[in-house]
Amino acid sequence: MKILPAFPPSCFLLLLIGVFVVACGGSAKPAATEADGPAVEETASAEPAAAKKESDESSEKTEKSEKSDMSGAEASTDDRKAVLQLVIEDEELGKYLRVTEPGRFPLKVSGSDIPSGLVKATKPIEIVSSPGPKAAVLVITEVEIGAKRASVTYRYDIEGIKGTTTLDKGPRGWEILRSRIVEHFRADSK
Repeated sequence: MKILPAFPPSCFLLLLIGVFVVACGGSAKPAATEADGPAVEETASAEPAAAKKESDESSEKTEKSEKSDMSGAEASTDDRKAVLQLVIEDEELGKYLRVTEPGRFPLKVSGSDIPSGLVKATKPIEIVSSPGPKAAVLVITEVEIGAKRASVTYRYDIEGIKGTTTLDKGPRGWEILRSRIVEHFRADSK
C-alpha cells in the first residue's frame, strides 16, 4: 500500500477550489445590467463607425488625388490630342457611334478646343461648331487633363447617351482606365 504524502490543510483547500472552478466552467461572468447595455452597444457600433470613417477618408484622399492629378497647368496639345483620340477609338463608345450607318461617317465632333488631326476609322473627323438637336455629332462637354490622369465627358444625342472616360498616363503614354456610358433616351422614341 502506498501512502500519500501529507499535505497542509491550506493546499488541500486550494486544490478543491481549483477542481470546483474547472468543473463549473471557469469563472463566472458578471451579469449585464441596463446601465451596461448601451455602453456595450456603443463599443460595438464604434468599431464599424471607425472603419466607415477610415473608408470615407480613404475615398476622399483618392478623389483629392485624382483632382490634383487633373489640376494645374494646361495640358499640352499633344496630350489633349492623344486623350481625345483614345476616347474616339474607345470600343464601348464605338458601339453607339455606328459609323457604318448613313450620315454618321466621317464622324462629326463638337466642343471647345478640339485639336485637328483626330481620326475615326481611317478618315479625319469633322469638327462642327454647333450641332442641331438629335444630330449625329459627338459633343465633348468637358475635358480635364492633368499630369497623370484625364477625364473626358461627352454626349451623343442621336443615340441618347452620355458618357465619361477616365484615362491614366503610364510609361507607355495615355491608356483608358474606365469608360462609362449611360443611355438617357433614344432619339427615335421622342
